[in-house]
Amino acid sequence: MSKSSNVFIIKLIKGDVRAFEQVFNTHYVSLCRYAQKFVIDLDDAREIVQDTFVKLWEIKHSLLQDTSVKSYLYKAVRNNCLDYLKHIRISNEYKEDLLRKIMDSGFKSIASPENCLNGLIEKELEDRINDAIASLPDRCREIFELSRFKGLKYREIAEELNISIKTVETQMSRAIQSLHKKLADYFE
Repeated sequence: MSKSSNVFIIKLIKGDVRAFEQVFNTHYVSLCRYAQKFVIDLDDAREIVQDTFVKLWEIKHSLLQDTSVKSYLYKAVRNNCLDYLKHIRISNEYKEDLLRKIMDSGFKSIASPENCLNGLIEKELEDRINDAIASLPDRCREIFELSRFKGLKYREIAEELNISIKTVETQMSRAIQSLHKKLADYFE
């Protein structure tokens, strides 16, 4: 490590705002491009990079003088991207499981013979589901229908619509959240 970079890291450790701004200005754009390789969406990538810089500022006093700021930032951005993707995956799995429960058990119990008067409740529920799906934004509805009614996997939907898998995941997440809100009164 050169003497000038050693002086620079010491300034950063001491809380020199100009040293931090220089790090930010030097690495922000390239870190956003790097993050975008993981999360695809530019806004998500920017948010992850900004959070990484906030964390750098918060932990600056615990940095060692021989720390490579660039290496630290790239490693932190990578880890934050992986954590973000894991969170999205777990969130989507939860939402899909919840929707599956709605579609499987919740609706069946409401539409059971002892609760139905000549199928009126079943028909009302079916209409509410169809209305909720119809109210989704066009692309969101299209992706939801390809997944739920045609049984396509996210990768297949992405290929068919010429979009990224991340976009499919995001749209499915939005669809499930929207349907959950619109059909919340049918939950026990």
